[in-house]
Amino acid sequence: MNHINFDCLDDITHSTLFAIPDYQRDYSWGTAEVETLLEDIRELLNRNGINGTQKHFCGSIVVIKFDPTVSKNTQGAFQTLKLKNFEKVNVIDGQQRLSTLSLLLIAIKERLKGSGYVVSKYDDMIDTGMKDNNGDFVPVLNFADLNTQNCYRSLLYGKPVNYFPNRSGAKNMCNALELCRKFVDSVCSATTDVEGTLDRLIEQVRYHLTFVGIYCEEEADAYQIFESLNATGLSLTPAEQVKNLVLMKSQDNNAHTLSQWENIVSTVGEARIVAFLSHYLFYKNSRRVPKKDVYEEFKSLFKKEAVSMVLNELTACASIYGELREPSATNQASALLLDMRDLGVEQAYVPLLAAGMRFGVHTSDFRKAADAILVYIVRHLVCSQSSNKLDTVFSQACATIKDASKTIDDVIDFFRGKRMDDDQFHKHFAGLTFDYTAKPQRIARTLLRRVEEYAHGSNYPVQFNRDELTVEHVIPKHPEIDDLRAWIGNDVDADDFDSKRFTDQTIKSVGNLALLFQPENTSAGNDNYASKISVYTSPMKGKGGKDRGIPRDHFKLIEEILADNPTWFDGKSVQTRCETLAKIAVAAWS
Repeated sequence: MNHINFDCLDDITHSTLFAIPDYQRDYSWGTAEVETLLEDIRELLNRNGINGTQKHFCGSIVVIKFDPTVSKNTQGAFQTLKLKNFEKVNVIDGQQRLSTLSLLLIAIKERLKGSGYVVSKYDDMIDTGMKDNNGDFVPVLNFADLNTQNCYRSLLYGKPVNYFPNRSGAKNMCNALELCRKFVDSVCSATTDVEGTLDRLIEQVRYHLTFVGIYCEEEADAYQIFESLNATGLSLTPAEQVKNLVLMKSQDNNAHTLSQWENIVSTVGEARIVAFLSHYLFYKNSRRVPKKDVYEEFKSLFKKEAVSMVLNELTACASIYGELREPSATNQASALLLDMRDLGVEQAYVPLLAAGMRFGVHTSDFRKAADAILVYIVRHLVCSQSSNKLDTVFSQACATIKDASKTIDDVIDFFRGKRMDDDQFHKHFAGLTFDYTAKPQRIARTLLRRVEEYAHGSNYPVQFNRDELTVEHVIPKHPEIDDLRAWIGNDVDADDFDSKRFTDQTIKSVGNLALLFQPENTSAGNDNYASKISVYTSPMKGKGGKDRGIPRDHFKLIEEILADNPTWFDGKSVQTRCETLAKIAVAAWS
């Protein structure tokens, strides 16, 4: 292992090609990290003025001799004969800083060009000026992710940005460039000598930012340093650490291994990959693994099992997991899985994963298992049980589901034996209240939807588009003062009326809630009960004025409100209705 003999960026960028290896994370700096670096550069610029020589230390740059087997997107370009005089290296540590500094140089170049000044004076710091065998220009810095590479090249060469916006690397890069543009504008705003100021800014980046350079001659050294620098989890997410570990431990072709890993990430979604790995480990080992411990758990796992075997199992689980999180319309359990998502109980995906792996996610047996899990979860939530209890129950559930001697009926019986009984569920359901924020309202909608469907009876099946449903507060969230007497009842002394208590115990109560479509909910608004009755009993109009029926005919719970409260709805009505809804709920989640 040697030190790279360089004092500043200018020493290496003209003759070196940098490639981010496949096991590295994508570009991930957010606003805070970018702005911190830019403000350090601003301070350095202010301190040095025109002739200052102070420097700013920017950390380490760790590189290894270029390895084409871990650089699938850059190996072709780097092999062109036109680049034979360039030193080619993989960046083990420092890519975030190098990337951000190159984006700053792009922003400076844009400003110079926009002001009519010479822009080529420092191009060789970010562009080789050479083309590969396909005729594409080769930048000094090259990224592992093809989407990020396409985005970077578009920004560098002033072309329309070409990337998938849902991928975080390119999205972060575009955000960082915009911050760099604003920074450059702010530096130029305080001077009339724009070209001279930008020349001094380039000089700070080129000559006054210093680094410690480390060159690893052996690949093992690079992995070891990479792991040492990032194993704390502060720099890399657990998924990125596991990706590095997979590529390091794999005995197969790295390109194949990387492709398999990327397919897993694509299947479950980039935003959910860490959750998936945590849930996979729970499913596999029958114990919960916090996200922060995922990396260490995989290190232990690879001591016992071959990477290829684990990847194959992860691939199979990812296929199931992706369907659990984003169920297809043809899935028999689609409505149940969407309800599970709306309830927001992440641990539930562990037994669901086990059931999907055992029964197949598109089967009737899986639908039965999913319903049993959902019923258990709903009763657990309504009865305010500790989330710690879920770990024990789901650990036992995984063992039961994976036991080939157990049938689907055994699985259903397991969850039925663990859930809260009918009396406790009835009592707690009747006492439910929901805050006005998004998550409680989403849970309320999920609970009311099943109650609504059950109230219709098996002879009157209904299907609701959940995205069109909203929670209706019969007594409005913010009732008009003139209508308050009608809502609180004549037997309440208005002078002693506690509005906060009335809101918390009555307006937010489950007994005050029903379902409506958005247009009718908006129409009902904060009106008095007589006006709400008119909305509940008037035709609903769709696009083009098409008649969509009457709310009281469409929603069983609205019909029952009108039947039980033909002219008056107050706090006592809410209390009575709590018991009615709780009785239906017990049957609906049985």
